[in-house]
Amino acid sequence: MKIWLKMLFSIVIGLIIGAVVPKDIEWFNSVLKIISSVSVNLLLYFTALYVPLKIFIGFNSLKEKSKKFIWIFFLSIVISLLFSAIISIGIMNIEIFQQGKEFRVFQISGKPVELLTFGEIINNIISPNFINSFTGQIKYLLPLIFVGLIFALASRSSSKKMQYFIEITQAFEEFVDKIIKQILEIFPFLAIFYVIYLTGTGFLNVDYKEFIKKEGISYLIILKPLIAIILSSAIVLFFSFIFLRIILKKNVALYFLGILGAGLIGFVTGNSASALIPLSAHLKRNIGVNQSASKILSPLGIVFNKTGTIIVASVVLMTILYTFHLNKISFQLQFVLFAILFLFTFRLDGANDFGFIALAAMVLSFKPLKLEENSYLLFWIFLPLLNRIAIFVDVVTTGILVIISAKFSDNLENRQYIDFI
Repeated sequence: MKIWLKMLFSIVIGLIIGAVVPKDIEWFNSVLKIISSVSVNLLLYFTALYVPLKIFIGFNSLKEKSKKFIWIFFLSIVISLLFSAIISIGIMNIEIFQQGKEFRVFQISGKPVELLTFGEIINNIISPNFINSFTGQIKYLLPLIFVGLIFALASRSSSKKMQYFIEITQAFEEFVDKIIKQILEIFPFLAIFYVIYLTGTGFLNVDYKEFIKKEGISYLIILKPLIAIILSSAIVLFFSFIFLRIILKKNVALYFLGILGAGLIGFVTGNSASALIPLSAHLKRNIGVNQSASKILSPLGIVFNKTGTIIVASVVLMTILYTFHLNKISFQLQFVLFAILFLFTFRLDGANDFGFIALAAMVLSFKPLKLEENSYLLFWIFLPLLNRIAIFVDVVTTGILVIISAKFSDNLENRQYIDFI
């Protein structure tokens, strides 16, 4: 059975079971939480091995090939981010989506989001102990990419010892790929337990479980922002596939199904780093993207392409502005907001499971705007669902951008039949 179909079944079955199973059985909830954590960590564990390994093999195999697809890819990311910000901010200018003063405010306390500055990101990449790149609760992908790149540059030596090292690494890659393929096959089964757990929490932040119960909080409170997020995401994905249809001159439905499985895995786990392995596997095996392009662009895309994250963050910020500060947001302020969102999007490495909150927090803490810095906490309760929407769009658009870049750089195989895994 196809991975995307397995994931859909897992989500549906998990939602049904989660809706009928009592939510006050502590031992059952504990078991679900353990299985959920293990299933996500299983993907993240191999991500730490997968990224430097694939970057090394990918760049090493590009010795005699053009690297223009990398520049095309980054250009397409910039265009995608700009387009998503324009669409989401534009949607929020429609009066029906503006919450205004009627938006229900909850007094929520919490720790400020700690984020790396641009300088700290660089220091994190060139850490004095590169072993730190493989440790830590939050996976920073840029240091892993840097490690793989260093080994790839070193492999350009023509010495016989280096050739032995390359052959050993390639053999290790084949072994890791076999393990990863089995993990991707069993993950949909584990995902059922994760969805049951999420359904039991209502896709709300469990840290505020008692507060949510006391206040009777539901998604009706953020219905307008939620609809705006879904509508903006749908518009961005629609135009992305229209463009893909134009350049490929063929039905792109199979291409969508080829990356849907990776998007659904990202949606269930709520962590963008966990979607890296399935995304790269889908692009290579299902869609026909050149192996080197898939190995290099997939990690870069997960780090830098935050199309979905910028959509959710834009809607959140516009809702906060309409609620606390302004009845009407001027074009100048919208342009400044647009520019800051775009710039700060490149500071999100490591914020794999709270990306839109991190981006909103960075904008709100921008001193010249004089905004309420901690007002992002209004949406902290709804983090589990909103961030999953953002990650799903991030992963799917990353797949689309990789396909587009591969097409324009002659790194896409013209297959008559898409071989789904």
